[in-house]
Amino acid sequence: MLPINQQRLEQAQHLHQSGDLSKAEDLYRQVLKDEPNNPVALHLLGLLAHQAGSNEGAIKLINQALLIQPDYAEAQNNIGLIYQNEGRLEEAIVCFDKAIAINPDYPDAHSNLGLARHYQGRPMAAIENYKRAIALAPEFYLAHANMGNSLSDLNMLDEAAESYQKALNIEPNFAEVHNYLGTMRFKLGQIDVAIESFKKSTSLMPDFPDGYNNLGLALQAQKKYEEAIPCHRRAISIRPNYAEAHNNLGTAQEALEQPEEAIASYKKAIEYAPNFREAFLNLGELYEKTHKFDDAKAQLEKALEISPDYAAAEIALAAVLRRQGLNQEAINKLEALSTDNLSEAEIDKRQFELGMLYDLEGQ
Repeated sequence: MLPINQQRLEQAQHLHQSGDLSKAEDLYRQVLKDEPNNPVALHLLGLLAHQAGSNEGAIKLINQALLIQPDYAEAQNNIGLIYQNEGRLEEAIVCFDKAIAINPDYPDAHSNLGLARHYQGRPMAAIENYKRAIALAPEFYLAHANMGNSLSDLNMLDEAAESYQKALNIEPNFAEVHNYLGTMRFKLGQIDVAIESFKKSTSLMPDFPDGYNNLGLALQAQKKYEEAIPCHRRAISIRPNYAEAHNNLGTAQEALEQPEEAIASYKKAIEYAPNFREAFLNLGELYEKTHKFDDAKAQLEKALEISPDYAAAEIALAAVLRRQGLNQEAINKLEALSTDNLSEAEIDKRQFELGMLYDLEGQ
């Protein structure tokens, strides 16, 4: 028969895993009453404190466990996760490194180190950690998914899609990853399969606003604006302050020639995200189309206050200046705009505007 405290710990862990945190805590504390320096009970009570929202208490308890047993790899890993949760990435990385030094074949610690490096803006380093985690545990679907996110940050879209698909081959019901895969397919121009991915994500998670918003965007790419609008509205009903969904609702309404509704949607997006330059651009361009030139100019200037090198807003503002008869000012603005970082569409718009302005000025 196991010693009584070992039995208590096993029973507590079972209760903990099944979500009965109160009974689990009682048993952990019974163990610590008999054995105040039991590192396992201290560690697991710390995890329970973290789950209850007390990171400070969790860090204190797990550090106690580590003072007693410094080579406790799981405790090093889990205190690293708590630091990461608090945005204390350097401290988290130290802990993950210690966990790996204790147990080099610990896939969770390699994956968590990768995630911390991803959050630091170091996707290449993160990918190396995910690769190590996957080499140790090929069915580690979270590592595959997180590697997809780092590859996406590097604009390696095909490779990211492959990582997401590997994650889904292991865990087909991972709604967020269906959404990520859909986003990669959308960026690759594979709109039909992107729509299928977004639909799958929302069927698995009916209250997933990102899935609905992205589904709406994909439908807009196919000019199915009437089908897109309910998707954006569903996203907003789940997350009322979802600025991107309000903005995307506006673009669908504008495409259906509903200018007043679109204006209201763009304004709502700006209300929730005051530095949302694309919403200012969309609102400005819509005001220009509806001949509200002063309002258009004001919105486009706000977009440029947020992002002074925002070429799309510069080109749109030049169009407004032309409509106001300020041709030379518009020409000066466009001629000063460097084409080095413009998209093909922006270069075409700039040339079109300049052509019109040169004709008007007899140049």
